[in-house]
Amino acid sequence: SQPLRAWDAVTPNFGPEWRSTTGRKDRPPSCMLMEVRADAITPYQYLSSLDNSTTEHYRYSPLSPHGPHSEPPLPWNAVLEPGDARAEPWTYYEDRQVALVELHNVTQGSYACANGGRC
Repeated sequence: SQPLRAWDAVTPNFGPEWRSTTGRKDRPPSCMLMEVRADAITPYQYLSSLDNSTTEHYRYSPLSPHGPHSEPPLPWNAVLEPGDARAEPWTYYEDRQVALVELHNVTQGSYACANGGRC
């Protein structure tokens, strides 16, 4: 346990001088959406494609692939049938999870080794 560990929210670098490095032109929000692989195991909360809700907090969140359907339908859903200005393919696969993330600077606090101080 590290009771003196500190973590502070950090704003990612942005603006004209950082755009070529970070790709950010404007100040980003503190909580952002990040796409991760469909099989990634992370400590983040995930966004559900069905109803735009979030998963609970877990040490390691269960997999929550972002699918093509939602109620009500949203503009980013997969196109599954022909229609005006729509082209094939009509198939899809869940290729990502959408995580809610925040950038923090974590400073390690003091800690004690187990085994009588012999690390």
